[in-house]
Amino acid sequence: MVTPRPPARVSLEELLLRHGAITQEQLEKAKEEQRTIGGDLGRVLVDLGFITEELLIRAWAHQLGISRVAPDLIALGEDLLQAIPVHVCERFGIVAVGRDPRTNALLVATNDPTNSEHLRAIGLAVGGDVLPVAATADSIERGIRRHYYGEQPGAASESAADDPFREEGGAVTHPDFAALVARLEQLEQQTRSREAQILAVLRAVGDILVERGLVTREEYLRRAREQ
Repeated sequence: MVTPRPPARVSLEELLLRHGAITQEQLEKAKEEQRTIGGDLGRVLVDLGFITEELLIRAWAHQLGISRVAPDLIALGEDLLQAIPVHVCERFGIVAVGRDPRTNALLVATNDPTNSEHLRAIGLAVGGDVLPVAATADSIERGIRRHYYGEQPGAASESAADDPFREEGGAVTHPDFAALVARLEQLEQQTRSREAQILAVLRAVGDILVERGLVTREEYLRRAREQ
């Protein structure tokens, strides 16, 4: 079975727009294409060339609060390789990359972490609890070749130079890092909310002072800039 994921904190389109990964015009074109051919909006954006799959995977990881991994670049123990037979990995495009420290659920790298039907099929094929982590199809394919067939890892094909979701130093997200990121985002949002409330109060006070003739608008603005 699939261990339930936490609900997405923000929509994918909002996240991509917020970070400047796409424009509103590109989003509208992708939605129009989606209405015509169907499918996932993120994949439509990739097919139209507006974003790369690497960027989509990073956005999904950020949006869903799950980990992002590169199966071809990490070491995997024999127990993980035996947890999923190679033919199952190739059929579903997955690689087992770890276990959840709290539930012992198998952490499975997939390039389709939002597809609940796909995840259920993986859980049935594996015969146990699984948790999705995000990875590109290329990274998963290279990981299968490396870990099951002994091929040497090559250079990654994707470039994250212009990726707004890239972690400092380009590090791969640790499986336990997502919860910390989510908490930091929550605290950041709370801080911004409090700051906005304080600014609103200060503006209201300034307006009252100006209306009562206790200070001119120019003097009030000058003092505010000096703070």
